[in-house]
Amino acid sequence: HGAPAGGGGSSPPSAEHLQEYGKYLTRLAASFGDKLTAYNTWNEPDGNPQWYTGTPRQMGQILMLQHAALKAGNPNAQVVALACQRLRNANGSPHSEPFVQQVLGNMTQPASQHFDVIDWHDYRMGDEPSGPVAGPDPVRDGVQLMKKYADGKPMWNTEWGYKYASKFAPGASTAPSTAVDTNAAHTIYSCGGGTDSAVKTEELQAKYYVQQVATAFANGVDVQFYFNFDEGPMTDRWAFGLAGRSHAYMKAVYFAASAAIRAFDQAESVAQERLEHLGDVWLTTVSVGGAESLMIWKDTGAVDVKIETLQGSLVASDMYGNEFSLQPSNGAVFLTVSGPMYLACKRTDLKRIETASFQLAEHNETVAVGQKMKGMSLRGTPPTGCAGVVQAGFLAKNSSAGSLGASMDVAVRAAAVAGETYEAALWLV
Repeated sequence: HGAPAGGGGSSPPSAEHLQEYGKYLTRLAASFGDKLTAYNTWNEPDGNPQWYTGTPRQMGQILMLQHAALKAGNPNAQVVALACQRLRNANGSPHSEPFVQQVLGNMTQPASQHFDVIDWHDYRMGDEPSGPVAGPDPVRDGVQLMKKYADGKPMWNTEWGYKYASKFAPGASTAPSTAVDTNAAHTIYSCGGGTDSAVKTEELQAKYYVQQVATAFANGVDVQFYFNFDEGPMTDRWAFGLAGRSHAYMKAVYFAASAAIRAFDQAESVAQERLEHLGDVWLTTVSVGGAESLMIWKDTGAVDVKIETLQGSLVASDMYGNEFSLQPSNGAVFLTVSGPMYLACKRTDLKRIETASFQLAEHNETVAVGQKMKGMSLRGTPPTGCAGVVQAGFLAKNSSAGSLGASMDVAVRAAAVAGETYEAALWLV
């Protein structure tokens, strides 16, 4: 299409070539027509000279020009601005916010007339040990902050992800120099670094993915793009992927994403409430096609809850989509809440959610594939006459059933992936 001179790479078009740049964008949009529905012309101009070497004032001029030029070529296209990084750091200090303020301040007011959508890259790296809603810069507060600059326009997260490498990453002997845990090569790319391979797991990546999807939608984000699908063969960068190193296998986050898409895609509304009396337990209500469903989850740790319900039977599934049925005893069901759990019911079907009279005791052990756990136990007193079902490990269906107590220990399935850390969940039947 005859890209104009006077720019290129990370450099913005020079002043004498701005009009040529506009004509180029018009030709581009006209040629693609409705085959392309949205345009974003710059990547992270706020963060790195690799992407942008101009000034905030120049970026303001570019945004005004590109909106008019692209609309001239295709009035139906959405023009997206401005693909910046997170507005604030995990400690609350400014990151990209000053740049955004200067860019928008250098535009003809209101600045929002020059874009149809505002977007940013809401990566949560560096926020450990908290999840995506805890700490001074949670996802929900970041979205609320961006609303001020969106000025009523739709908000998109066009890049975000959690950087946990697959367990088939190179071993310690071949790990890159950025490795911080030479004994746990598959976690060397964990966000924030660290050496605790029992914490930085694929399962945690999956949990954070679902939590961020729910939190962003519930607070007003309209569209989310996860980065990225495939880790590829690289050993030093693409550990965000849903597919493992060199397509070796699908990571836990892939299956969690599949279940989340079924729950959230095309939702008319997503609402989120914090159950204050349970600490950091959240209940997300999703409405799709007029039908409601729920997701209950705890940001960190785990708690067993008693759910009083009007339902005769409650169908639930874990964050990977494995379904199980909860049969109320005296109008209540009991469930371990840790990673996201989906409930196939309406919000009004739940009368009350409170801490159960018993809890799965904290328990950590290493178990060989095919062997049985030892010492799984309860604290407190469960309801009389109930039997428990324990699930251990993602994609494992009901691993054991029987009376509560000594028989709670479960065997690790022969098909389980070795070298991984799994959480256990309990429900009563």
